Amino acid sequence: MVICMQEPDFDTIYSMLLKLRDDFTLRNEVAEWAQQYVENYDLEINDENFWELLLSLSMLDTQYRENEYLYGKKNYRKFN
Repeated sequence: MVICMQEPDFDTIYSMLLKLRDDFTLRNEVAEWAQQYVENYDLEINDENFWELLLSLSMLDTQYRENEYLYGKKNYRKFN
């Protein structure tokens, strides 16, 4: 069974940003959610701003050392 994904709408992306605002420990959940769109080569994201935001969100759980993340709350604040 093939599931066709559609570009996420503003409300969906915004709700993920609100999750981070309320609880930044959800960074892994948000990053995984965004990654599904970034890795879907069949999906065409037409809004460049959405694409940039999805890329950024998908990297929120990138670690450069054990328990140290490449991006933190300071980086997240630029989205708000």
